[in-house]
Amino acid sequence: MPARTREPSRDWWDKQQALTLQKGTIDPFFATADLRRMARGANERYTPAAGYHDRIFTSSPTISRERQRALWEHSVNHLEQRVWIQGGFASPLVLWDKIIQVFFTYEHRFPERTTRSHHRALDLVLSLQEPSGGFRSFYFNEANPQETAFGLFALKTALAARLPPARREQVCGAAAAAERFLAQSWANTPPGFTRYQCQGIAKLTCNAPNAIEALIIGALLMPWPETARRA
Repeated sequence: MPARTREPSRDWWDKQQALTLQKGTIDPFFATADLRRMARGANERYTPAAGYHDRIFTSSPTISRERQRALWEHSVNHLEQRVWIQGGFASPLVLWDKIIQVFFTYEHRFPERTTRSHHRALDLVLSLQEPSGGFRSFYFNEANPQETAFGLFALKTALAARLPPARREQVCGAAAAAERFLAQSWANTPPGFTRYQCQGIAKLTCNAPNAIEALIIGALLMPWPETARRA
C-alpha cells in the first residue's frame, strides 16, 4: 500500500509523490501493512515532528481584535523570517497569489504592523510574465493558461489596493496583457480538449480539467477594480 512517511505535513502531502510520478513510478511509497492488526482496530496517531507544516483554521468575525492582531503579527513574521519563495506547489504563482490576496486586502486593518512581503510577491509575479502576456514558472517550458490565471488573479487583487501611479500603470498593463493571453488561449481550445498542465508537478494522471477551466474562467470574469483603467 502507498505510504507517505518522510514528507513534511502539507494540506495535500503530494510534493514528493508528484516528483516521483514524474519519473514514472510510485515504488518509494509502498509499505507493508499488517492487515490483521488493522482488522482488530489497531491504528497509529500522527505526531508532528520538527520541520515545516501547513496549518488550516477556520476564522470567525467573533475573534477579538487582540487575537486578529496576534494572527496578523504571526503571519507577517512568518513571511519576513522564513523562506517562502517556492512553497509546496509546482507553480510558485499559487503561493504568491495567496500572499497578495491576503496582505493587500487586509493591510489597512493593521497600520501598526506593516510589511513589504506582498509587494515583493507582486514583483516576483511580474517577473514571470512572458512577452506574450502569459505567465510561466521555471517548472514549465512555455507560458500556460493555468499559471496565467493565477497571475491574473494576483494582479487584479493588487489593483484594488493603493498603488503609486507608476506602479498601478505597470500592474494594469500586465493584467490587460494576461487577460488577452488567457482569452485567446481559451478561445483556441477545441471543446472537450484540455491541454493544461496540472498545478502539481507532473501529476498529469490526476489532472482535473473542470477545476482548471473553472480557474481560467474565474480569472477572466474577476471584475476589474474601479480604480484600474484597462489598457
